[in-house]
Amino acid sequence: AVIIASTALLVASHRIGHRLFMAVSALVALIAAIILGALMFDPGRGVEPMDPAGLNIRLNSISATETGYRIDAVLDNFSSQPVAETDIRVVRQCDGGPCSDNDSQTFTLLLHVPAGASYPFSEVVNIRPQPLQAPQWQLNIEAARAYRQDH
Repeated sequence: AVIIASTALLVASHRIGHRLFMAVSALVALIAAIILGALMFDPGRGVEPMDPAGLNIRLNSISATETGYRIDAVLDNFSSQPVAETDIRVVRQCDGGPCSDNDSQTFTLLLHVPAGASYPFSEVVNIRPQPLQAPQWQLNIEAARAYRQDH
């Protein structure tokens, strides 16, 4: 019904004038592209929650930068599912005192890690460097999502 109505509108506008036809054609193409894009693009359609117990993070190095700390680590996937996304919380451990809210940050790592594989990654977290301090670091996997496997 929509295709027939669009065709009738285009034919009628073509009979009236060339400019109106071009304007209506552009409008119909824009609406078709929006509808097609909404039908085809659905973020999250292909992922499902997974148990993060099958994942491990190995920290290689952390170095201070002007805007925070650069984390170089490896994500190990010991599960039977391919990982799509991982929510990782980075915590700077304080020496002899309570940590402030500025000493941790959570980020989402968008990295495909096949089942049984390990992949390196780098991320800059916005935790302000402290001069003359050698902090301890803790990286925790808070949540993970795997690619949906439809059999």
